[in-house]
Amino acid sequence: MFDVPVVASSGRKSPVDAVSDWLSQQSQTKQELSTCTCAHEIGSRVSTVKMNGAYTLDAPVEKVWAFLMDPQSIAKVIPGCESLQEVEPDKYRATLKLGIAAIKGTYNGSVQLLDKTPPTRYRLLIDGSGTPGFVKGEASVDLAAQDHQTVLTYDADTQVGGLIANVGQRMISGVAKMIINQSLKKLAEELAQY
Repeated sequence: MFDVPVVASSGRKSPVDAVSDWLSQQSQTKQELSTCTCAHEIGSRVSTVKMNGAYTLDAPVEKVWAFLMDPQSIAKVIPGCESLQEVEPDKYRATLKLGIAAIKGTYNGSVQLLDKTPPTRYRLLIDGSGTPGFVKGEASVDLAAQDHQTVLTYDADTQVGGLIANVGQRMISGVAKMIINQSLKKLAEELAQY
């Protein structure tokens, strides 16, 4: 289970402040998420999270592309990923265990790769649900060569609904940023051994 540390409500720190402090400590990675915004629709229990950023990887574009197209490899870099299985070409079934504050659960869903332009660009569609709610999203990933390195740029737009959407805008946005940063850091480590 992937958990966000939260300080007990003893009046000293709110859960949002605890996550913010923890994120500040985790931002020692090479590059950080550029932006992460969140719009919360209270009546419908849906939060929209938009994220984009760039990360430089110490590997050539072709190697990064090969890694990102390998479900066994990519499953290693996604926090809480229990399985990622191909069900048909460019379509995968995924199981993730995630938790935000006291809301924890297992999500089952699908990931689809679209508009692939090897080795520089692809688009993802994500659709998952579980006891805590649902996640739906779309993301584009671009890879650009820079000397012997690769600059990975991403732009994502997701919707989170159900109980998980009730934790608040800042918490969801902070956790999304943390998951992406951890995934990118783990991607860099795994690429070194790929």
